[in-house]
Amino acid sequence: TYFSNGENIVRKIVSESSLVIAPTHYVRGQLVTIAGVEHTHKIKICYHGVDANLFRKNSDADWSASNDLLVVARLSVPFSCDKGFLWATKFFSEKKGDIPQSKIRFCGAGNGQALIKKFADENNMLDSIDARGYVDQETLVSIYNDSSCLLIPSMMEAGCTAVIEAVMCGCLPIALDSAG
Repeated sequence: TYFSNGENIVRKIVSESSLVIAPTHYVRGQLVTIAGVEHTHKIKICYHGVDANLFRKNSDADWSASNDLLVVARLSVPFSCDKGFLWATKFFSEKKGDIPQSKIRFCGAGNGQALIKKFADENNMLDSIDARGYVDQETLVSIYNDSSCLLIPSMMEAGCTAVIEAVMCGCLPIALDSAG
């Protein structure tokens, strides 16, 4: 029912709006599919960007595989399979022996933080798994700079801004071929 209610909300908002802004062609296509082709004319694309003055490396230090791993995603349970953050948590716990000094950080809003924290507690990994939730952009820049790799385990990603932010900060993105 969550998804059908969500589609009803999208239909209502699009039908009652004179202009709808979508960040990518993919998102625009999804809105047209849900709301109906009769609304195509009012769904416009306005690409979002990354602030190059903010997202950049804070030093000339070489990349190091000894730093922490990072996942920046919407940490919501209805989207956990699409975003893959629970898979990343399990993967990290299984590979922890290969990278004993490393941590994995999760940044993003949503109710999935509680599941990540519960998993960390149940597996004695509270010192290795950090689910911060939403962080402001200045804090996120610092986290990118302190991380070796940005994991994008998403099975569905329209245009992944996090990849661009990571590259600009010198953090190596690792993504599935289905992600942005």
